[in-house]
Amino acid sequence: MFGTFDRSKKGVYNWSGTNLLANHNQIMSPRSEEEIIEILKRPNIKIRMIGSGLSYEPLNRVDQQDHVLMTLENYRGFISETEDTVTFRAGTALQEVFGYLIKQNKMLPSSPGVIGIQTLAGAIATGTHGQGMKQATLGDTIEKLKVITAAGEILNLDRRSEHFGAFLMHYGSLGVVVEVTFRTIPMEILACKKITTNFDTLCSVYSQMNEKSDYAKAWWFPESDDVHIWDVNKASEEEQELYQQNNRELTQISQQTDNQLNEAIDQIILKMSYETCDDKFEGRQFETVQRFKSVTNVVGDIYQVFCKGIPVPQINCEIAVPFEQITEVLHALRDWYRKSEHKPHYPFILRCTGASEAYLSGSYNRRVCWVGFLVYLAKDGSFIKGSLEMMKELQIILAKFQGVPHLGKHFIKEIFDFEANLPKWNTFKQLRKQYDPSGKFENEYLKNLFA
Repeated sequence: MFGTFDRSKKGVYNWSGTNLLANHNQIMSPRSEEEIIEILKRPNIKIRMIGSGLSYEPLNRVDQQDHVLMTLENYRGFISETEDTVTFRAGTALQEVFGYLIKQNKMLPSSPGVIGIQTLAGAIATGTHGQGMKQATLGDTIEKLKVITAAGEILNLDRRSEHFGAFLMHYGSLGVVVEVTFRTIPMEILACKKITTNFDTLCSVYSQMNEKSDYAKAWWFPESDDVHIWDVNKASEEEQELYQQNNRELTQISQQTDNQLNEAIDQIILKMSYETCDDKFEGRQFETVQRFKSVTNVVGDIYQVFCKGIPVPQINCEIAVPFEQITEVLHALRDWYRKSEHKPHYPFILRCTGASEAYLSGSYNRRVCWVGFLVYLAKDGSFIKGSLEMMKELQIILAKFQGVPHLGKHFIKEIFDFEANLPKWNTFKQLRKQYDPSGKFENEYLKNLFA
């Protein structure tokens, strides 16, 4: 099974099941490097790669009947490890890697994204990241990569390789990543302190909190100006003891419950039920905001704290802006909210990271704050009128702050100046021509994006 997207009688659909990506006869699922090479060497073949099907759908779409969609669903699993590295096949899901590391009492030196069902190849290709100024993207924890080029040649790359940063987020256009070797460190048990506050306090403390904390994440509810912050740091000895006594399950470290957001959440759920045509509250889309009701501080490993999953399809956008401009960005968004007729039904999500080595990451060579916003779909795949206009308005605002979009999520390319804000943009374009001169990994979307 591919992961999450719809695999119907007609073909493979996007995550929400609304748009066809490829017909069944266009799907290829190689089981070995030899099979991958054999496919790549076929004359005049055009290939798009797909992982769990969560990415912005034009990236995975097959344009013509004689083009194919390749999945590594049959090429996954553990390969080897050393004292401070671990190697997996690229079709392996992140949650499988995390589960293996937990058993070894190890972790990757990065905060994970919330979605564990992503494949390694897909998560790396699109620049998956977590939160915390001491780390950047998942790709920045990679020590080695094995890649098969469009010509069927095998590249064994490591941190000494020229342009290694291009492969740390390659957008599926430099070759087929088949093996990934990550750097590992001893597992840390973390205490997540949950703070409810307001917009003004967010503006005054969030930058400093990110500077001093191991990890920090914030949700701003513009309807009420409430803010929910996670301040995450290494757990104390007492907190770790509570965790051990609870069989290493996510554990409450306080008997106090924070109910300050309960009323605001109830209002959001009512609005969401209307906008997703779910007046009986039967859908899983309500789970995400209900997490902010009656919250308590917890202790757990990094994956228990941050990997919460994502229950239903959505149109998701995330823009990286310079870390030093967080306050100005927040005020610009607040001004927009007060004037716009379009209102989001989920809070803005703020995650800050350190500088990345990945050429295509919005955090390349700079510290950033990732600003996320989304629209949930109704059961029939539709969305409330004005949703796309709202997404566009927000992208225009953030682009003015040297914003760069998360390329694995929804974005409007015409809004952003990639050449100005990604110093290695043109270098990456040249590498595409070098490693794929005939455009074997190209579809119309990629062709237009890099034109």
